[in-house]
Amino acid sequence: MDQYLIKTFNLEPNPNHLTPLDQFKVFRNFDAYLTALNDYASNNQLTEIEEFYFRIETDPRRRFAYELSQTYFDNYFLSIYFILSNSILITERTFTNLFNEKHLLVDITDHIIDLYQNLNEKTSKFYNKFLLEKFITNLQFIPLSDEVTSDDYKTYFQLFNQQTTRLKQFLIEFAKDPKWLEHAEQGLSQYEPEIYQFYFEYNTGLKLKSPEEFPQIKQWAQKHLDYLMNEVNLTCDRLLTNVDDKQKTIYEKDPRRRFAYELSQTYFDNYFLSIYFILSNPIFITERTFTNLFNEIR
Repeated sequence: MDQYLIKTFNLEPNPNHLTPLDQFKVFRNFDAYLTALNDYASNNQLTEIEEFYFRIETDPRRRFAYELSQTYFDNYFLSIYFILSNSILITERTFTNLFNEKHLLVDITDHIIDLYQNLNEKTSKFYNKFLLEKFITNLQFIPLSDEVTSDDYKTYFQLFNQQTTRLKQFLIEFAKDPKWLEHAEQGLSQYEPEIYQFYFEYNTGLKLKSPEEFPQIKQWAQKHLDYLMNEVNLTCDRLLTNVDDKQKTIYEKDPRRRFAYELSQTYFDNYFLSIYFILSNPIFITERTFTNLFNEIR
């Protein structure tokens, strides 16, 4: 199946040189992707792994996950920047592949804008002003210094910056719609349990044997989340100086904090990725910034 998809969507055959553009070429047209999967399954005997992949990718709930991923979770520009911010990768075939398909940068912006403009009612409920503004802040990028980059890099980054700026401008205007202030900051919790179950299997590969198992998993997760929130509350009390403020609940102290905390710790604040931004920078690794990292290696 992998070779079929590589040929169908003109993907990089060497996994060591894949770029976010390969993912984009597969998912830019979800219907075409499903058609390719169905065509392959109709003409080939699927292996056990292929059967799992085919089943979960063609699950009716997958389209909802696709719409969220393309407009929020899978930030193509941020993924591309992981390459552009790495002084080693920009000298490898990985960057060459990016450069050779630089025309796709415009298509990525068009794709994301089109999806936002055509959000259905169900998907639209996920978004609110906080999430939209968070996405905008994740479109801020700085190039590597001229000393370590080539002319091709400078050309590519200029085009890259043009498209991220265009997307930011669209989102800034898009977020001004008053309806985004009305949407609750509940994330996926506002959807039916079947959506949770699908995400659980999609991200872990574990299929629940019965509907009763998932509420048990949620109950376990809630128990530990409540413990962490209690720790946050205690920390707030140590920081707050007003006695009346200390009497408030954690949600009254900051009504958005629980939601922001959950997203930050499980998605936005990738500690290892943040550390890697230092490790991949030839300037930082000679400065006290790296020394501080090393001194706390324990």
